[in-house]
Amino acid sequence: MNFNNLLEELKDISTHNVLYHGTDFSHFAIMLRSGSIRGSSFLTKAFEKKDIKELATSRKAGVTKIEAAKSDSEKKKLMYGLSGNIGAVRFQFFADRIRGNRQFRGVIIRPISEIPKAIMNEFREFLTSYNVYVDDKHALRYFNEILKLYRSKKDITYKQLNHLVYDNLNIDIDPNDQGLFIASKRFDKFITDKEFEERFVFKNSMGKIPFDPDLMKIEFLSNIVDEATEYFDDLVQDHFGEDWTSGEVTTLIKNFKKNLASDLLTNIRKYDTVFIKNKNFSDLVVYLDKVKLYKSLTKLEK
Repeated sequence: MNFNNLLEELKDISTHNVLYHGTDFSHFAIMLRSGSIRGSSFLTKAFEKKDIKELATSRKAGVTKIEAAKSDSEKKKLMYGLSGNIGAVRFQFFADRIRGNRQFRGVIIRPISEIPKAIMNEFREFLTSYNVYVDDKHALRYFNEILKLYRSKKDITYKQLNHLVYDNLNIDIDPNDQGLFIASKRFDKFITDKEFEERFVFKNSMGKIPFDPDLMKIEFLSNIVDEATEYFDDLVQDHFGEDWTSGEVTTLIKNFKKNLASDLLTNIRKYDTVFIKNKNFSDLVVYLDKVKLYKSLTKLEK
């Protein structure tokens, strides 16, 4: 890597509030075509008030936690806990620039603190089983109090937790009931896994962030070529069915893949300045060039 490329990679990363968003190649290809990344509708308080678009991100600490995983399986598990779509494409957003940009009026950044409705419903069912009937507001208060009690003692046992809940909240739980302990352990992990996350909320703007080097950088990770290969194969199978390897459609498939690769390369070069030029970027471009030039899959793998 030459010095100019290294400077390009490091230019803004360390001096700005950076938030990260991961996706896989198939979703990235759609974004690349439009030249932007769009927010989605989440089942949060903001969405319930109005159809507001949001974009989930992670702070650097969340990325570091994933990269520190001891095995690929552990890393995938952590990534899947955030989103099933996280793959070999990583967006690095310059949060302060986005928030201060005129075209994003009304954009705010919030911690992801919402507790999923499924978890709260499960918790309310537990309270109901002990004749504690509460609305959502009071259920949340009980939830936070019980979680605080669970965290108050290292290596707490289920009997100790049940006793604390009785002493502090006057809920008489069967001493041998492990349900609250098991649920609290799971809830605690969920909250901990979410503590590094923040979300762009597009209140009055267009609900998308354009591919602009002043607003973001895009980094490809080490398995980007594998994801691109899978993307091509999946699209071929979708278009040509189960018999897509038969000789009669070989030419059609080659033309199909050539056009896909050509479009991807055109748009990558169009938005060239947003990409971090590391080895993974070079590997992807070489791969797409080979697909565009009609090389066979066997030759590509060599």
